[in-house]
Amino acid sequence: MQLATLSGRTGGLPLTWAPPLLKPPTGKLPPSPLTASGYAAPSFVSLRKAQPCRAQQLSAGRATATPPEAEAEAAGTTVEALFPFGSPPGLSATSTADPRSEGALEEAKTVIEKEMWRLYAEQQQLPQQQQKRLSKEQVEQLVGFSKDYCNSAKVSGKVTATQCVAKLTSILQQCMRCSSHVFTAFSAAQHEPLDFARWALGIWEPLIDVKRSKLPVHETTLAALSAHLKAGGNAVLLSNHQTEPDPLLARFIFQKKGFKDLYDALTAVAGYRVRSDLLSVPFSMSCNMICVHSKKHLSSGAESLGQQRRENVLAMQALQQLLQAGGALIWVAPSGGRDRANEKGVYVQPDLFDSKTVQSFALLARKAKEATGVETLFLPMAVYTAPICPPPKAVAKELGEVRTCNFSPIGLAIGEPLPADLAPPGLTAAAQEQTNALYASIASFP
Repeated sequence: MQLATLSGRTGGLPLTWAPPLLKPPTGKLPPSPLTASGYAAPSFVSLRKAQPCRAQQLSAGRATATPPEAEAEAAGTTVEALFPFGSPPGLSATSTADPRSEGALEEAKTVIEKEMWRLYAEQQQLPQQQQKRLSKEQVEQLVGFSKDYCNSAKVSGKVTATQCVAKLTSILQQCMRCSSHVFTAFSAAQHEPLDFARWALGIWEPLIDVKRSKLPVHETTLAALSAHLKAGGNAVLLSNHQTEPDPLLARFIFQKKGFKDLYDALTAVAGYRVRSDLLSVPFSMSCNMICVHSKKHLSSGAESLGQQRRENVLAMQALQQLLQAGGALIWVAPSGGRDRANEKGVYVQPDLFDSKTVQSFALLARKAKEATGVETLFLPMAVYTAPICPPPKAVAKELGEVRTCNFSPIGLAIGEPLPADLAPPGLTAAAQEQTNALYASIASFP
């Protein structure tokens, strides 16, 4: 993520913000979005120790769960929290009896589309001041994504038609409900009223062909990384970037390899689009995030250029706090955005890293070491994730984009720590070279 700050300074301004957390629900949630008044603001330290959500258990006397109950249990929450605007509709008896059939998945597309437009109409009845409303275009985009998702289920066999209805309906309901969520310079992953990471992984994991994926993330590397963090050190993953859930997919790999501590520790450096596009907001709530404005998108939003730069100063201060506290695992894309395919639709290699971004992180790491003695490692990382949710062909200034999805293998690799004595220009070059080499080992081309 290419950073643009005020004259490059990272200190001097007090941290006056406190990242918001959702209050635990008391009783049944009303069918309305959560506004800023619906959040509590704990101390910065408490955010680093957020407790996981209490998973709701099915009643002992019930033999099987309904699809909404099963989806809610998987997300560690209640049906009312996951579907605040009402449980999703069911399918016909024929489709329910054979939910993996092509006919059932075709029916699911129709049911999902009708339900999304019902929810859109219900949203229009809510008082405008209570929420940011999803536009008609955004609902159309999600309907299109839902059709792709059901088509992917036909290929993968990993989810049923009833699960597709529950998962995709939950996306729109959470987008509506979380539309007024406020992101700050540092925003902690949200665990109440549902575990947003568990919920988001439940959406994305069925699109991953794990058996055919190339995931040369060695356990010895992760074990050394885990030990370094537990000893109070930091690590920065310098990665290319291809699809919106890349940080979440990295956490998925950590969890799959048995490193829950790395899963919990990861903080992503993210741009304003993933916290301003209402279709991205609930997914962005699944990760710890440092929120910045990249140079590619400066002044392309509603804020003034000056305000964006002030927010970047706060982001740099938040990063400095994390690094000085120790035990931080930071994911950043120094290219400033997602890789783009060439004219043949092939993602040949990662976009170029921005040397000033790498230099900023090297400076923050040096300051942290001078202040507290904390050592920060820099590791190259490569992802090949575009096939499951390709980015737009070109960088757009406006919010909102058409999202498609496919069932596909992915690639993810993490290299060894880069030499600690490299000057920033050398660090950028070494990170780019090793990321490119890792990428070549995991990318599959048509």
